Amino acid sequence: MVKTQTPNDVRPEPTPGSLIVVRVDSASLADLEVHCKLGGGLERRLKGAIDATQVQDAWADSAPLDRLAAGRFVKARVLLPSPLARNKHLALSTRESLVNASTSVEAELAQAEALPAVNDLVTGYVHEANTKGCFVRLSRLLTARVELRNLADGFVADVKGEFPPGKLVAGRVIKVEGRKVDLSLKRSAVMGESERRYAAEALKPGSVCDGVVKNVTALGVFVRLTSAGVDALSRTDVAVEGLKPGDEVKCLVTAVDAKGRLQIALKPALLAAAPPTAPSPAPSSRGAANQDDDANDDDATAVPAMSLEEALVAANVRAPDVDAYATARAAAASNTDDAAQARAHKNKLNPQRREAQRERDFLEARALEDRLAADEAPATVADVERRLVAEPNSSALHIRLMALHLAVTELDAARAAAERALRVISFRAEDEKRNVWRALAQLEADFGTETTLRAVFARMVQENDAKWAHLVLVDALAGKAAAAASTATAASTATAALTAARQAVDDALRGARKATKGRSLKVWMRGVELRFDWDEAARGRALFKEALQSVPAHKHFKAMLRLGRLEYAHVRGDVEKGRTLLEGVLANYPKRTDAWHVYIDLEVKHGTPEHARALFARAVNAKMSVKRAKALFKKWLEFETAHGGPDEREHVKAFARAFVEAL
Repeated sequence: MVKTQTPNDVRPEPTPGSLIVVRVDSASLADLEVHCKLGGGLERRLKGAIDATQVQDAWADSAPLDRLAAGRFVKARVLLPSPLARNKHLALSTRESLVNASTSVEAELAQAEALPAVNDLVTGYVHEANTKGCFVRLSRLLTARVELRNLADGFVADVKGEFPPGKLVAGRVIKVEGRKVDLSLKRSAVMGESERRYAAEALKPGSVCDGVVKNVTALGVFVRLTSAGVDALSRTDVAVEGLKPGDEVKCLVTAVDAKGRLQIALKPALLAAAPPTAPSPAPSSRGAANQDDDANDDDATAVPAMSLEEALVAANVRAPDVDAYATARAAAASNTDDAAQARAHKNKLNPQRREAQRERDFLEARALEDRLAADEAPATVADVERRLVAEPNSSALHIRLMALHLAVTELDAARAAAERALRVISFRAEDEKRNVWRALAQLEADFGTETTLRAVFARMVQENDAKWAHLVLVDALAGKAAAAASTATAASTATAALTAARQAVDDALRGARKATKGRSLKVWMRGVELRFDWDEAARGRALFKEALQSVPAHKHFKAMLRLGRLEYAHVRGDVEKGRTLLEGVLANYPKRTDAWHVYIDLEVKHGTPEHARALFARAVNAKMSVKRAKALFKKWLEFETAHGGPDEREHVKAFARAFVEAL
C-alpha cells in the first residue's frame, strides 16, 4: 500500500538566514569543504556544503574539517547565495558567531566577497598544490594563487608534501587583478620590514640559528636564514658534505662584515662547541638577571664557556675571512669553461646527471636573480671582484671594474681588467664579449694613443666580424669627437682638436666602406647620421646620394625609409624634405604597406594632425587586402581617440563602413 503524501509532509525549503539541523555526510579535502544532507520531506533531500573557512570562527592550525565527523548532526546557518558560488548546494556555516546570530549573513557575504589590497597580510587554507605552486582558500568565495617562486625563500623539493590540502598558511598579497589574487608565502615577504631588520641585526658572531640550503657551489654553501630571511655563506672548509638545496640545517654565525653580510659554519663540531645563545634576543633591563638564572639552572645542560675563536681552533678550522670570495676568484674564473665542458661530456653519457645539472643551473639562476634584486650596484673594486666569482661572464661587472680603475686614473689596471674579461668570458657568450671589446675600444680612443687604439682594432678584426669591428671603431672615435665638441671654444687649439677628431672618424668610415666594398647600408647610414649630428645635414644628404649608387638596389627602399626617419626625428632634419622623400617612396613602391605605416607614424609623432589625417584617408583608399586595411583603420581610430573629437571618430567609422560595403 502506497502512502499518500499530504502538503503537511513537505517542509519549506530553507531560506538564507534560517537555522537548521544537518547531518554531516562526508568531508572532502579535494574541495576543502564538508558535504551535508538535510531533510526536505518526502519529495526531496536537499544537500549543503560547509566551506573549510566556515567550520569555526578561529583558524585551525591543522585538519580544519576534522571537527565535523561523518554522521554527526550539527546546527548550521543558511548563508546568502552569491553569483560567485560554483555549485548549487546550499551554502552553510557552523561558525559560532553565525549560529548564535551575533554576525548577520549579509555581513558574512560582504566579508566573503571582499578583496584584499596589495601588501595585506592574509590567512587561509591550502586548497591544492602542484609542480607550479599552490592555491590558498581565503574565504568561501575567494581563492588566491601562489606561484612556485613565491612558495618559500629556499628551494621546495616536494611541493605537495610541504603544502598538503588543509594546511594553514599566512601570506602577503603581491598582486590583485579583478578577482585574481596572487600571494607570496616567503618568510621574507610575510615578515614586516622592521621585524626582518631586527632579526638580522640580532645575529652576531656566535649566534646559532636555523636555515635552509639555497645553493651549493664550489665556493661553499649558501643558506637562507629562517629567522631573518637573509642569505649567508658557509665556506667549504666549515660546511657539511652531501647537502642539497632544500635541506634544513643548523648554522653558527662566524662573521658579519660592515655591510651586514654573514658568514656561517655548519660543521657539528663547531655547533657543539659554540656557547648557547637565546634566539632573537630582545633588549631588556632584566637581561643580566635572566643570564644569572640560566647559569644556575640545574636542569640546563652544562656547556663550558668558549669563545668563537677558541671553537674554531678546537675544530681545526682557520679564522673566518669575510673577503674569502676574492681568494677563490682567480681559480673559479679560470676553471669555468673547463668545468662546464667536463659536465657537458658527463651529461651526454648519463641522463640522470643531465637532469641534475639542469636543476643546479635553475637554482643558480634563481639565486642570481635574488642577489641582483636585493644587492646594490658594486661601489668598490672588492665588491665587483666578489660578484665576479659568481658571475664571470657578466660584461656589466667587468666594465664596472674598468670604470672604477679609471675613476682613480689607473689606466693600466683598467686595461688589465678588460684583457682579463676577454680571457674569462666564455666564447659562447658572444654578446658579453663584444660589450667588453666596445668598452676597451672607447677606453683607448679616450685615454690611449693612436697606436694602442689601432692595436686593439687589429685584434677585434681578427676575433670578430670585420664590419662590426669597423663600426665599433667609428663609434669609439665619434664618442671622442662628441666629447671634444662639448668642450670646444673659440680657441684655436680646441677647434683644431675637434677638426682632427672628426677627420679621424671620416678616415674610419672610409676604411669601413672599403672593408665592406661599399655594399653595407649600415656603414653608409652611420656616416649620414654623424653628418647630421655635426650640423652638416647638407653633406649628409650628399653622402646618402652617393650611398644609393653603391649599395644593392634591393636596399634602396630601406635606405630611403631610414633617411626619412632621420629627417623627421633629428633636431637638424627637415620635415618637408622628409615628406618629399617618403612621397617618392610611396610612388615607387605603391604596394608596400609598411611604407604607409612608417610615413603615418612619423607624421603622428613629428608632424601635424592635419597631415596625418590626410595620410590615413589616402592609405585606406589605396589597393590593399582586408587584413591590412583593418590594421590601418584601427590605427586611425586610435589616433582620433587621442587627438580628435567625436566628429573625427565618426568620420573614421564612416570610412570603414564604406570600405566594407565596397567589397
